[in-house]
Amino acid sequence: MKHAVLPAKDALLLACRVEPRDDHPLLRGIHLLAGLHERRLREEVDATRFHAGRHTIALAIDHWVAVELPVPRGGARMHTETLGSVLDRLAEHCALAHAALSSAPKGQVHEAWELLAELALGYQDLAVDLTTGSRRLPDSFMTDLGHAVRRRRGIDSQRVVSMDHHRGTSIISLSA
Repeated sequence: MKHAVLPAKDALLLACRVEPRDDHPLLRGIHLLAGLHERRLREEVDATRFHAGRHTIALAIDHWVAVELPVPRGGARMHTETLGSVLDRLAEHCALAHAALSSAPKGQVHEAWELLAELALGYQDLAVDLTTGSRRLPDSFMTDLGHAVRRRRGIDSQRVVSMDHHRGTSIISLSA
């Protein structure tokens, strides 16, 4: 069985800034997450809707990962957060780093970009570990999808994760 490939860190960082040409679900997801974070930095947003949007996108990413990535080997080390959560932080810090360019003192700009680079490198290492099966992700998102997801391949194959291409609007739908 052929498994999905996780995008490279450079593709994710680019997708934070421009709409991805590749139709990869993670690129679409991080693009949407970055749009939410950029909007929050530009204007006042409803906190409940903002966090609900982030949660919904991260959940869709985690669902895709659970279905598409190989089942980790026995004894695979646990990562501390889901991939949806990792991509949300990456999108947030990308938005913060770009916002810092126009308004922050030089030292803060450097710190923001250094942190973004570290997060991107951490993602790339995690992506390698996940695709080789040497690391596994926590099941913390399972309460939203139901207990059957814990079996990784036990997810109903008819369940579709759809990510709308409009940043900051009604963005994700999980349909049965």
